[in-house]
Amino acid sequence: MIQTWASGIKDIDYCIKNCQLRTIKYENMIEWISFDRLTLNEEIGKGGFGSVYSATWLDGIRKIEKIDGHNHVRSREPSCIVALKTLSDSSLKEFKNHIKCIYLGSKLKVYGLTQNTETNEYMMNKGISKSMQSYITDLGLSKNINKNDSEDCIYGVIPYVAPEVLSGQKITKASDIYGFGVIMSEMSTGQRPFDGYQFDDELAVKICTGLRPGFAPGTPDCYIKLANQCMDSDPQKRPKGHQVCKKLKKMGRYFGKFE
Repeated sequence: MIQTWASGIKDIDYCIKNCQLRTIKYENMIEWISFDRLTLNEEIGKGGFGSVYSATWLDGIRKIEKIDGHNHVRSREPSCIVALKTLSDSSLKEFKNHIKCIYLGSKLKVYGLTQNTETNEYMMNKGISKSMQSYITDLGLSKNINKNDSEDCIYGVIPYVAPEVLSGQKITKASDIYGFGVIMSEMSTGQRPFDGYQFDDELAVKICTGLRPGFAPGTPDCYIKLANQCMDSDPQKRPKGHQVCKKLKKMGRYFGKFE
């Protein structure tokens, strides 16, 4: 465990220490990072519940360094570029959700927590890979699939909500697949879905009657086909999660041959 830090906030320290106790590798330790050790560069992304900034971490990422044939020492990379994600409602809920995803196999690297001394926002410190990779990181509204809200409450941001949920049905795994299809469209265009629309009842009605986000010119047909399958109006016709993963991997191998 890293013993030389403290945020001074009981809930934060307890959460970080709990994560440390569940971590078996020094490189994967979560720590409190003083905001004066970070230099904000620019905003690189914005979601419904937070923004992502590029920043320089002066201390650098933790690593284990081999010094001879048998011995290793704890070390750090030189100052490095990381991403800072503001936490929705400045709470630990979203941070804990990300940690759970990591325990379940997510490859997103989370290095610690910090607090913007000017805005008092809590921010999650994440790694930026040298090769372009994409991660779902806006978990501000995520919840257990077994916990449904009352019938008069729609949970989520309208562009990503499946039409059957907008019509009053419960959230299911199939409705999550619909949301992933919308994200695929967003990855294609580089813009949020239904950009220019008001996120209101009128948009909800349009989605329920078949309106779907589009794709950028040049997007591979197989990619568009899979996204549209995910956004099918009939939940029963949408692919399962493992099927989506399999098809995306197949696409990656195919298009990787032409790089």
